[in-house]
Amino acid sequence: MWTRFGATNARSSGLSPGSSLKVSPTCCIPRQIPVSDAPLLILFHAVLTPEVYEFPDGQFAGLQKAPNVAINVPNAIMPIIVVESGWSGSLDRLREDADEWLVGGNGAVQAAVIINWTANRTTRRIRGVVELYTLDKSGMPRLQQREVRDMVLLSSLCSR
Repeated sequence: MWTRFGATNARSSGLSPGSSLKVSPTCCIPRQIPVSDAPLLILFHAVLTPEVYEFPDGQFAGLQKAPNVAINVPNAIMPIIVVESGWSGSLDRLREDADEWLVGGNGAVQAAVIINWTANRTTRRIRGVVELYTLDKSGMPRLQQREVRDMVLLSSLCSR
């Protein structure tokens, strides 16, 4: 799945021109991409060796995590938005990841997006579940939006 992230998206998300997206390195995508470079294509499910963040204090002090995608602002020790993705059976683990980012980030991490993929070789379809979490007023993670989409699976993926 590719998503297009351009200058319009950056402005509407509240990111400043000095902000950057940090993504897992792939052969096609540089490690750090200035938001001002639009349009950009980001492959959400390609993961190699992302940047590791360490929670400085609170309940998860010392915990180290590496999101699939991190949106940063200059001079911040934690990303403001993280994206975590996984395949079949990992939705509960992804929800735990979102909780850790939001609670452990002590307000610095403002949103966590999780993407869970499920492939069905019999029907040749892929289902994507995307959930957006933020902190509520009491500091607890809260599901803000959930989207589910079914897509046709390419034949080359079925043979693997």
